[in-house]
Amino acid sequence: MTDTTFYNEAVKFAAEMEEFIAINEDDDSVDEKFMEFSKDLSARMIAASKKSDFDLGDVIDTIRYMEQIEDFHGNVFAGDIDTDLPQATQEILTPVRVFSHMEKISGKRASRNFLVLNGVRINLEQAQMFYDALAGLNADIAFSYLNHGKVQVENNYFEELEINPLQMPEAEEFEEPVIQLTEKREPRFGPINVMLRMTNEFIGQIKDYIEENSQQPNFHDEIYDRFGTDIEAKFSFISNNYARIEPKTRVIGILKEFWSLGNLDNMNTEPLSFVDILCPQVVIQLVQDIPNEDYIAFENETGTEFYKLHEHEADDAVHREYPFDVLTGRSLKK
Repeated sequence: MTDTTFYNEAVKFAAEMEEFIAINEDDDSVDEKFMEFSKDLSARMIAASKKSDFDLGDVIDTIRYMEQIEDFHGNVFAGDIDTDLPQATQEILTPVRVFSHMEKISGKRASRNFLVLNGVRINLEQAQMFYDALAGLNADIAFSYLNHGKVQVENNYFEELEINPLQMPEAEEFEEPVIQLTEKREPRFGPINVMLRMTNEFIGQIKDYIEENSQQPNFHDEIYDRFGTDIEAKFSFISNNYARIEPKTRVIGILKEFWSLGNLDNMNTEPLSFVDILCPQVVIQLVQDIPNEDYIAFENETGTEFYKLHEHEADDAVHREYPFDVLTGRSLKK
């Protein structure tokens, strides 16, 4: 994104469209110009929405403005021309984001703002929790089917709401739990948190498999076939969403668990560990991409001080050793 906002870009485009329409009137190129710009703008807004410093208010204002741009006859383009704006609206303005934004702009009266869901009044934070739980349930179903070919949801995503809507009798009304509003509520579930939990569980499954099968003659081939694709997919997801994950120490903890499957002293020797057999490039890249300050924060939590041995090792140093000291729990320096 440039130093201008999406809204300013839309305003500038509307001014250009006014001149363009005056010259071309009913020419098809007018429609095409609007479609082309809206498609590009939608794609960039969706990309920006995946970053932690994303401004939802800017996007809301932009979409509203784009929907008001008129053609030569006074008809709004958004009503008569197929664009990517509806898709962007649905993808960016998720329920949790919308309710969080409403709570943010309502200020001190947030606790007094309610909405009605199927005839039952709930406040904004309860609404965030409800739809956050639905997002977590959706992510669990998607990932479990993708990775295992079946759906088995064991986590109670509605526990914090003190009810499970999926188990409620038809005639029973949604009861309003007493919840203390917080200053800023981070979603507990959602695709990212579900994937982090599933990755930890997945590493546990690998450990169990190694313990039970490491003496089998075809162990190396079978463990690769069994876990290779899944581990690459999970770490690719984590890598792509690293900027949105808080705290960052959660990712480093998962990497440390993964690294516990191997032994650096055994690299390129027999017997090979799981990390020797398969350590996808995406994992190595993620280890190197995480800045030193995040590793130091992890060490502050775990009580180690390897950073003192690498004070002059820059984040972008080639073959950086500091991350591997943290992950293995021992220094590579001799």
